[in-house]
Amino acid sequence: MEKKFKMKWVLGLHARPTAAIVEKLKKMDLKEATIIYSGTAEPLNKGIMDVLLLGVGSGMEFKIIVKGPDEKKAYNFLNKIFSSEKEIGVEED
Repeated sequence: MEKKFKMKWVLGLHARPTAAIVEKLKKMDLKEATIIYSGTAEPLNKGIMDVLLLGVGSGMEFKIIVKGPDEKKAYNFLNKIFSSEKEIGVEED
């Protein structure tokens, strides 16, 4: 499953929400959880540093790809998180 998003958060994709997202996705059974920005792809379920180095700022477009047994759960989680203008819900199921 994949979807394009436009970053709505004023501070962009920064450390606190990225860490929460990575930790949540690590607990899911996924073969792939990738964020693609400006032609560069990084895993979303391994660690935060490479994701942060992508530099996804407010207003920038990026794509998420998730594959595996928990892909629907991961997709719904990421869709909820990245569709919000506020950094809320990262601790929710």
